[in-house]
Amino acid sequence: FFQAEDGIRDYKVTGVQTCALPIWNMRVMVDWVANHVHEDHPWYTDHPDWFNDAYICEEDEDGDGVDNWTQRTETCWFASYLPDIDYTQPEPLAEQVEAAIAFAEDYEIDGYRVDAVKHVPHSVPYDLQARIRSEIEHTDAGGDEDFRTIGETFDGYSTIAEYVNERELDAQFDFPLYWSVVAAFARGEIGLSNGTGSLADSLATSEASYGGAVMSTFLGNHDVSRFLAHASGEVSSLYGDAVCGDDGWLRAPDTAPDSAEPYEKLMLAWTFLFTTEGLPLIYYGDEIGMPGYGDPDNRHVMRFEGDLSANEERVLEHVRTLGQARKDHPALSRGTRTTWWENEADVWAYARVEGDDGVLVLLNRGATERTLTNGLAFAGLAQGTYADVLTGDTFTSDGDSISVDVPALGSRVLVAD
Repeated sequence: FFQAEDGIRDYKVTGVQTCALPIWNMRVMVDWVANHVHEDHPWYTDHPDWFNDAYICEEDEDGDGVDNWTQRTETCWFASYLPDIDYTQPEPLAEQVEAAIAFAEDYEIDGYRVDAVKHVPHSVPYDLQARIRSEIEHTDAGGDEDFRTIGETFDGYSTIAEYVNERELDAQFDFPLYWSVVAAFARGEIGLSNGTGSLADSLATSEASYGGAVMSTFLGNHDVSRFLAHASGEVSSLYGDAVCGDDGWLRAPDTAPDSAEPYEKLMLAWTFLFTTEGLPLIYYGDEIGMPGYGDPDNRHVMRFEGDLSANEERVLEHVRTLGQARKDHPALSRGTRTTWWENEADVWAYARVEGDDGVLVLLNRGATERTLTNGLAFAGLAQGTYADVLTGDTFTSDGDSISVDVPALGSRVLVAD
């Protein structure tokens, strides 16, 4: 996107103007792939010595116990046509970081999604961040520019946390929390708030693992099966199924489920994501409940209003409403969270308070409606009438106590009316 003086931004592809859109208050991040280049890239053709030996990343396909994804994490090639850069050499390291800084300055972007972080040495994000701080944010001269780096590390808490610090990355995508969200809402394999191993426990672990960084939370991306495929019971493993079936043939594309239940599970998950800490990522299509198994079935062409089913329209409206509520109520993103109802597999409720802004969030993944009654003051909430931003329903406290009915497979987000 290129900013014009009149506030119009022209969107261009390979230099060809395709449309002009009025866009304000929008920040643009670009994917930065530092791990490798294509075999036709001039760096590889001109400097083949800049690259690691061609060990292909694979998961012990030969049965010899060699898994280059983990045993050669920083040196294996993702594919035979993607040479892996050898960052033990200063020349390619300097060249790559210089190119990233030049691109950021030339196009005035606002951040990088740093791809495949664990597959490059720490020197790469370290050098990138140092240049960002001094040349883009100008922190040494009192500058106030904010350039954000969010890393992609498909791994667990400890590995992800290694790269999140003042000298490397601002944040990363929270994969462990993602797997817990899918397990809790889509697959029903863990409880919501019933102690060790529950979703509440996973959220607490995330909070403790990343030093206060604002991590990015999500329900899907281009590397995993769609949430709806899990919610429909079509994916056997939490971590996704093989692209090919047992017969060796490519699986047929996933199709939309016939029932409303998978979409209701998706809406529950969206309620959780938009009312908890972190920076929610919406992978295109998840805002309507697009079906899809793993890559490449999770990358179908997007569909829009006028081409959506009734269930997809419901999900879209739900996400829009939650997004507006998060914008209107700072408590949803920055507020102190106090558990309001817990120790149940199917029910969890929490209050979020920021200044005089208080919100009560209630989640019920069970098959029956629940009525929850509890106090307000202990959670920092005021007495009075609360309205559900999702439905408009209102609930009035009786002294310090309030009772709220929560529909089966439903949620409420209550704000002071």
